[in-house]
Order: sequence, then C-alpha cells, then structure tokens
Amino acid sequence: MFDPIQCRLWSEPTILADKGHGEVFETIETFRDSSHHMRALVRCRECGQRYIFDYHEEIDWETGNDPTYLTYVPVRNDADIAQMRNVPDQIGILQFHPRLQYDRPNGQPRWLKDDQPAPSRKH
Repeated sequence: MFDPIQCRLWSEPTILADKGHGEVFETIETFRDSSHHMRALVRCRECGQRYIFDYHEEIDWETGNDPTYLTYVPVRNDADIAQMRNVPDQIGILQFHPRLQYDRPNGQPRWLKDDQPAPSRKH
C-alpha cells in the first residue's frame, strides 16, 4: 500500500541536513543532470519508498548566496515515474502531491510539507 507518511523523511525531514542526501537516498535513475537542475528517481535506504527528487539552484550574482530548491515527490508505481520524468521544469513538479520541499531562498532554509493526498494521476 502506498503511504509515504511511513517514511522517516516525512516525520524528520531535517535528517537530510544531518546525514546528507546520499546517505538517506540511493539514486536509481537520473533523468536530468546539469549544474543547476537535476531530476532523479531515488529510494529511501531505510524503508524503500521511492521518490522523484528535483533539485534546482538559481545563481545570485550579487551576493553569491544561491537560492536552492529541493522537492521530493513519493511515487506509487512506474506510471507515476513516467508522468513526472519529463515534466519540463522545476515549477511543473509542484503540481504533484504529496510532496516535501526544501526551499532556501537567500540563505533562509525552510521545509514545506504538502500532505494532501494525491489526486488521481492520469496514466
């Protein structure tokens, strides 16, 4: 049964700050990888829950404090993965629910949790 809330990440998102992304997640497949945008399918090393992970960084030419945005969208099945794989930009991934976001605009980090159930995804 699909229940991302069972994953430790949902109750303790700060675990990523303590351990780091690579210790918490195993990368299964990378869909996009550039210096400022990455999208990949990852799996929680503790519980096995799969997520689409989206990373986006903007360049702050004035202060060098680049805003960074991380999004984790749990996936239920291969159809979910296929649907999110080719979303054209980092804003488009925000249409999917539930999700966790880590936003660090101008050096002020915050976690945002969107726990609402996923609407029926078109397959």
